Amino acid sequence: MPNLNTQILSSLTILLPDIHEQRSIALLFDAYDKKISSLELEILLLDELFRAMLEELMTGRLSATALIESEDQPPIPVPI
Repeated sequence: MPNLNTQILSSLTILLPDIHEQRSIALLFDAYDKKISSLELEILLLDELFRAMLEELMTGRLSATALIESEDQPPIPVPI
């Protein structure tokens, strides 16, 4: 920040958790980062699958007739 007075900043007391707690926090954030990366990859793969399926359906190489619910069959559950 251009208007930050470094003398005032250097005089501030900043409390830090002990090293064990810092490591625990770092492990949590590492696990969160791995989960986020995994979910981002899953999104990319699902998007690729959607586009491939859409192309197959639009060109007629794949039929959606089997997915249409009939009167005598219960609806297919959709996972959330």
